[in-house]
Amino acid sequence: MKFRLFSLFLLMTLLVIGISSATITDIEYECAEDDCTEGNLANWSIFIHNEGETAMDLNTIRLIDPETQITIVSKKFTNTSIFEGDKIIIVIDDIMPPPNYLDTKLRYKPCIRTNVAIDWRYLYGITMESCDFETYEMPDRPLLYRDCENEVVCNFNEICRNSKCIRFRCGECQYIAAHMCVSHRCCASVDCWENEKCVDNDCVKLICTNDEYISEHGCSKLVCKDDEFAYNHECIKLVCADDEEAKENKCKKLDCANNEFVLDNKCVPFECPFLRSARDGQCVVHRGFIYTLILVFLVVIGLRITAFIVNKKQDVKRYKKAIQPCPNCGVKLKPYASVCPACRYDIKKFKKQNKKR
Repeated sequence: MKFRLFSLFLLMTLLVIGISSATITDIEYECAEDDCTEGNLANWSIFIHNEGETAMDLNTIRLIDPETQITIVSKKFTNTSIFEGDKIIIVIDDIMPPPNYLDTKLRYKPCIRTNVAIDWRYLYGITMESCDFETYEMPDRPLLYRDCENEVVCNFNEICRNSKCIRFRCGECQYIAAHMCVSHRCCASVDCWENEKCVDNDCVKLICTNDEYISEHGCSKLVCKDDEFAYNHECIKLVCADDEEAKENKCKKLDCANNEFVLDNKCVPFECPFLRSARDGQCVVHRGFIYTLILVFLVVIGLRITAFIVNKKQDVKRYKKAIQPCPNCGVKLKPYASVCPACRYDIKKFKKQNKKR
């Protein structure tokens, strides 16, 4: 407990030392075209003197409303240090806020926020802010305002407020009309409908081609499959004829080979029966094979006839050789005759007698 109290006391001491070392010596301001009315560009030059014995690490400088403590303008710093004894000038550029005192004056107090870097891990990165006790004030600016009863006598970028014409500025996505700020219909395409894009602060409907679709307020090219085609900003399935195929997003005529036929938008090989072959997309009689069979048949028949003729000639020779005269009367006998028809001579008996001899 004592250690925590000591740590807290040490931390507060270091913070007080760091804050008290920063002294704002003066603040000057300058307005664009010497017009310090609300909404005009202005810059504040803040003179800072480090009168301490340690360097200061700047984090943020703010100008705040003394009563509401609301930030009027501010500037954040990174790696900006003011060493002991140094004097620097910090310039803050911003839009002139509206008056906060008597509708003609601007009152503010400067605040300096510094980084407090201590080596202890749980204390590293702490920031502390100190606001100046003095309140700065921009002087009354009645000469910059014209008297008015309504906006008729004021410029287009002024309004009549408390009987004075006061200049105003609109936001980035606004324009002035009838002495007021009117928002544009759009500043970016995200402000429009999905099928629109922002052109010159107006939402314009997208006009995409058939092969495009709307994506992120723009037209993107459709990427359809081979069997699809682009129609009305979407991919539609192709319906092709029987003799066509879906290819490259179109229906194309099938170019089948002689041994193929069309089936389900594809070329399928024929399976023809015996003695038939595929031709011109259908099964027909295989003429070449038939001709070959006929030729083989004729060759076989020719060989059989030739063999028959040759055998017949040999039979004739054997027959002629077998013809012999009768040993008794001399009449020519038929081959293998056993009895002579002329003299009734027994030929077999004659042959047996000749074998015995």
